[in-house]
Amino acid sequence: MKKHKLNLSEADAKFLLSNLDLPGALTAKIKPGVVELQLDEADALRDLCSSKLDQSGFDENYDLTPDGEMLEEFIDRLFIDSGV
Repeated sequence: MKKHKLNLSEADAKFLLSNLDLPGALTAKIKPGVVELQLDEADALRDLCSSKLDQSGFDENYDLTPDGEMLEEFIDRLFIDSGV
């Protein structure tokens, strides 16, 4: 089964754990270093980042906040190219 590898710094891991409502299985995997996610877990994490970005990633002028920039970076890093 194909996996998605995500390299997380300590700051990355803290950001994800403190800003997203992660399900237990994902919470257990989020730690500094290379994290191997099943493709459905990577999709779920990307969806959570997207939802949080929509909720609080922009200021009153619709400019990205610092958290929004981090969320966008994670969304990009979690993109899975299906090769289609």
